[in-house]
Amino acid sequence: MNGITHATLQLINIRLMIISIKRFCFYFLILTLGFSCENEISIQGFDTQKWKEDPNGCYGAREKLLTSIMSNQSKLIGHNEKEIKKLFGKPDATDIRSRGQKFFEYGIKGGTLCNPESSIQPEILRIRFDALDRVSEVAMY
Repeated sequence: MNGITHATLQLINIRLMIISIKRFCFYFLILTLGFSCENEISIQGFDTQKWKEDPNGCYGAREKLLTSIMSNQSKLIGHNEKEIKKLFGKPDATDIRSRGQKFFEYGIKGGTLCNPESSIQPEILRIRFDALDRVSEVAMY
């Protein structure tokens, strides 16, 4: 009788371990999927490749794409830094302020950014991130 009880206990332990492993795998999968999901930003009429190939707006491509950005700027609100970089590429300049605020700046019309001897002031798209790394404002200056 002792041998049967011992064997039964071993089976119960094995079943409990299998259940624990299944639970661990389930929760690991849920967490992995939850943290790996990104929200893709889609702006009609915007060509990410053309934007990225025009640093500081020196070639005029960004100026042509600006209308689609400004008419859809509400779609950018709430997105994080990684998602913005995926859409626009590395910013031409970054400005870090107090209280965790950060600004990404993208040249639209280069002016002095492209030619230091130019008298034309550059036009800049400025994206503000709050302390939680979410876009809170999109503006031109």
